[in-house]
Amino acid sequence: MQEVLLLHRKRQGKSLLMSWRVQQERRMFTGLQSMAKSRQDVVGVNCVKDANRKVLVENDQVKEEWRKYMEKLLNEENTWDNATICEKVQVPCELIRRDEILKALRMMKKGKAADPT
Repeated sequence: MQEVLLLHRKRQGKSLLMSWRVQQERRMFTGLQSMAKSRQDVVGVNCVKDANRKVLVENDQVKEEWRKYMEKLLNEENTWDNATICEKVQVPCELIRRDEILKALRMMKKGKAADPT
């Protein structure tokens, strides 16, 4: 009788341990899912306002409004005053010698990005 009780308690303990593990795995999985969702990019625009400040939510309406906006933006004429004059400047070009290149390459560190200067 005592052996049966011990066996039952062992089984019950194992089942409790397994249910606890399953719960922990589920919590971890849902936490990972929420982290993955928070890092996703916004793919499309859900809504946009038209020229009359009316909010459009239909996909076709949003696309049409974007088409109108881009057409207006790209076909707009800009005024240009021809008063801006640039003078051509010709400066002699410096020749870079081979030994200067080799010296600079020797000074570079391997595996490092070049300095912006």
